[in-house]
Amino acid sequence: MIAGLPNNQPIDKAKIADFWERMTGLFGYRWASQYGKLPTKEWAMLINHLSMDAIETGVKNMVASNTTGWPPTPIEFNALCTNVSLQALGLPDLNTAFNRALSGMYRNAVIEAAAKETGVFDLQRGTTTDLNLKKRFEYNYLEMARRWAKGESLKRPVTKAIESTKQSASFGVCDDLIDQEIQRQQASGKSGYGAFKALKGK
Repeated sequence: MIAGLPNNQPIDKAKIADFWERMTGLFGYRWASQYGKLPTKEWAMLINHLSMDAIETGVKNMVASNTTGWPPTPIEFNALCTNVSLQALGLPDLNTAFNRALSGMYRNAVIEAAAKETGVFDLQRGTTTDLNLKKRFEYNYLEMARRWAKGESLKRPVTKAIESTKQSASFGVCDDLIDQEIQRQQASGKSGYGAFKALKGK
C-alpha cells in the first residue's frame, strides 16, 4: 500500500483513467510497452492517493526533467509529485544511494535509515542487477528523504508499497481491493462496510 493511503479511501476511477490517457498521450507506445494499455495495481493506488494538484506538479516536473523520452516508474513519479529534489536537499541520487547501501558505506543518515528499512542483510547479499531489491530501497530512500526534508523522524517504520505488477488492473483491481477490505472488516467483526460495497461498479 502507498504510504499514507487510508484503507477506506474511495476509488476514483475517473481520475485514474484520465491520468492513464494523459500519460499515453505524452509517451505514446513507450508508455503502453512499459505498463500496458490499462492501469497496473501500483499506478492505480498511487494516482488514487495523490491530489490533483500533486499530479499536476508531478507532470510539470516530469516534463521538465525527462531527458530519455521514457516514462518514470511509480516511485519516481511520486517523488516528482511531492517535489522532493534529492539534489536540492544535498542527497545522493538513487543509483549512488543504492550502491552505498549495498556496500554498507552509507555516509549519511537518510541512506542508513532507508537501508535498515529495506533490510541490511538483503542489501549485503544483493547486487546492482537485483531490480526488486533496488525498487524496495528506492521507495524507502525517497520516503526517508521526504521525512528528512520535513524534519520528521527517520525511525518510524515505512508503510510498504503494494507489489508491482505488469498485469492490467482493468479497473477490476479497484473492485478487488474493495472486496479485500470488506472481507477484512467482516473477519474482524466490524460493521459499516456497506460503504465499500457501494463503491463497486462506479
